[in-house]
Amino acid sequence: MADREVEELSKQFPKFKSFATEVENCLSLFERSKEWSDYVSALSRLIKVLQRHDFNDVGKMGSLSVIPDKALVARRLAQCTNSILPSGVHRKALDAYRVLLTRIGPSQLAVDLVLWSSGLFSLFPHANTECKNIQLRLIVDFYIPLGMNLVPCLEGLVMSLLPGIEDEAAAFYSDTAACLDLVKHATSTEHFFKALWWLLGSSANVRLPLLALLNRQMSRMGGVKAAGVMPSKEVVFRGLSVSLEDSSILVQRGLLDLVISHFPHASEDVGFSSQDWLLLTRTALRLYARRDMSLTRRLHTWFMPAVEEEEAAEEEEMSKRRKNILMEAVSSLLCEGYTDTLGATLPFRVIRSLMEKVELRETIPQQLGVPILRAICDAKLQ
Repeated sequence: MADREVEELSKQFPKFKSFATEVENCLSLFERSKEWSDYVSALSRLIKVLQRHDFNDVGKMGSLSVIPDKALVARRLAQCTNSILPSGVHRKALDAYRVLLTRIGPSQLAVDLVLWSSGLFSLFPHANTECKNIQLRLIVDFYIPLGMNLVPCLEGLVMSLLPGIEDEAAAFYSDTAACLDLVKHATSTEHFFKALWWLLGSSANVRLPLLALLNRQMSRMGGVKAAGVMPSKEVVFRGLSVSLEDSSILVQRGLLDLVISHFPHASEDVGFSSQDWLLLTRTALRLYARRDMSLTRRLHTWFMPAVEEEEAAEEEEMSKRRKNILMEAVSSLLCEGYTDTLGATLPFRVIRSLMEKVELRETIPQQLGVPILRAICDAKLQ
């Protein structure tokens, strides 16, 4: 359809035909580019062509929102955001994006959102500070006004911005955090959190800043009971489970900080079933095997939180539920068939860590005595 539109406009408007020819010539410059300076020259030429046929020519052009060979133009712009190229090329590419997005307008950007965004979004994580700030202004000027039309690329946009909030001391931290807030308000709390939880379960490289963002956003909004924070129980559960299994201790610490603050262990208010809590607890128990004091301390806090004296009465039933799920999870670890010595010792290392908690020193022998003896006998038979 786009090619037909270009063809029709070229027939009806000689000025558009001239514009299409100039764009084609610009694209040939990219094909011949070998040095980074060649890319800067090609981008400068493209910018001049786009500006030469400006808004004053709309009557002679037929449409300013139609870009000839737009798929190839988008590909060449994306090519100029590659991490192997210097910041000078990135800066010039961002200048070209601004001119182009100004020209096509918000309606056409909404139609071609994926086309123009793929290269732009890929730049932010490796861009220098100056380019990051320029890109943030581009997002505020052109993407935020799209409102709900941002939803199709919401995960990609959020994922691209997350590296900008990894270091709170960075010069661009505040602007990136503010931009993410604007993205949330431009779409909706539900769509925004759905994107966050989905990324938590699928994108290991951004989990650390994402967990910090989730913790901060949920604290600001009042936790899991706030509207839109838990758009899908399944997506949230997967995000938590996968993060517990992450190879990075920093991610696991961040996840435990999140659940301590907003997902009280075995709580019925969260919306998880008893089976969900059992699976999540089993996964968390394996972290004891890492013998990291920061993880152990957080696990103890999550499984057996401190209780204020005035809350003791109503907490008693909750404590019983937590212990039952915890003991059932440990029991399932004891019954698991292990093929190696290291795996077979896992449940006992977990039990040793849990015995550090005074509240569990009676519960463990009472509820796990038989499963422990059975596991020891089975190990000897093997």
